[in-house]
Amino acid sequence: MGRPAKAAQVAGEVWVKKVDGGYVAGTWARDAGGRARRLQRTRTSKAAAMNAVREAAQTLQPRAGEAPADELHGETTIGRLLDVWLTERLPDLRDQSIVTYRHNIAVAARAGFTDLTLDAATTPVLDRLLKALAAQRPGNARTLRSILRMALSLAVRHGAVDRNAADHTAAIPRGTKPVRALDDDELRQMLGILRGVTEPVAAVQAACVLRVQLATALRVGEVLALTSADVMLDGPMPTVTVGATVVPASSRGLIRQPMAKSAAGHRVVPLTRDGVAALREAAALGLDRGPDRLWFPSMTSGRLRQPGAIRTELTRLVEGSDLAWVTTHTMRKTTATRVARAYDDATAAALLGHSGTATIRAYVQRSHQAPNIRDVLEVDDAE
Repeated sequence: MGRPAKAAQVAGEVWVKKVDGGYVAGTWARDAGGRARRLQRTRTSKAAAMNAVREAAQTLQPRAGEAPADELHGETTIGRLLDVWLTERLPDLRDQSIVTYRHNIAVAARAGFTDLTLDAATTPVLDRLLKALAAQRPGNARTLRSILRMALSLAVRHGAVDRNAADHTAAIPRGTKPVRALDDDELRQMLGILRGVTEPVAAVQAACVLRVQLATALRVGEVLALTSADVMLDGPMPTVTVGATVVPASSRGLIRQPMAKSAAGHRVVPLTRDGVAALREAAALGLDRGPDRLWFPSMTSGRLRQPGAIRTELTRLVEGSDLAWVTTHTMRKTTATRVARAYDDATAAALLGHSGTATIRAYVQRSHQAPNIRDVLEVDDAE
């Protein structure tokens, strides 16, 4: 029998057994009040039963008539605090943020944070646990530190603790990996590979997605969210309108989130000739585009295609070549680098959908060639 997860509304170990007419899956999970509850769901397939019981855990609420959970105090665990904090934030969060927070709370449980009481969660203790996590998973450690600071701020407001112990933990440093974009020769090689894909359909569509990225600097999720209403291929200046992105939802799989990553992300981007050609080739594949008229649907049923599927196809396309280092994000960096060199950082930032140039350094590969300023530095010989 599976144990309940330590975090609320997260399924514990799931068991499955065959029954007449299908499969029954079960687990223990804690409801939003922190109480352990047993859940079971029956479906026609094993995978469906397991998914159903996990989804049920994510919305598990206290039973009607149960007393509300105690207020926060020194003996409250970090796990319970995180549940209270996330519940308070839920109305203001987008689906993608909910997924991110729940994932990192689950990471916190495995790393030993959630069993700590607020009294025991001192700065040295939290700092030590965060550094241990950062040694293995620095990205999760950075996000979790931010979550702990917000959650412990709530504990301070409730009078459960006098000070926010997470505020004085050491910041988790970010790796300073140099930006690498495709140079002109590599770009021609990459386009040759992408234009040369003729089968299977999934690979052809992925190649078209990557070509659109090179033509527009869109994120892969923004390309996959494009619909017929967003694309204008006729007229003197073909464009795509970026107003949505594909993200994982808390319990609904992928969704088309009707907003870009930031307000500045809402933009109309002109298309190159190759971008137009790629979009036309994708449309000619004849896939079911679904009710939203998706430009790049999944292979069946007109559903959203997984961004991970595009990354997998790219890995296969460049495997064994000197472009094996390339990722979907390289397309975005390559286009931003070319625009910044030809124009300026502000133009590149606008194309990327950024509100300013503060983060452009993470996208633009800088040239080591100093500018030609000889006309300023030359000194004429004395006559």
